[in-house]
Amino acid sequence: MAVAEAAVVRAAVVHGLRLPAEAFWRLDVAPLTLTELSGRSGRWNVGLGRPLTAPPAG
Repeated sequence: MAVAEAAVVRAAVVHGLRLPAEAFWRLDVAPLTLTELSGRSGRWNVGLGRPLTAPPAG
C-alpha cells in the first residue's frame, strides 16, 4: 500500500494498462480513495475510486 498524489496514481494506471499518454488527463482520482492495480496472467486489472474503510475493531 502507498499513499500518493492523484498524478502519481494516474501515471501508474496509464503505464500499467499501456494506455496512450493522453489518457492521463482523462482519469479522475478522487481524494481519499483507494486505487488498486492487480496483475494476473500478463494483464492488469484496475479498481478506481473505492472508498477507504476503517480497519475492523478488535
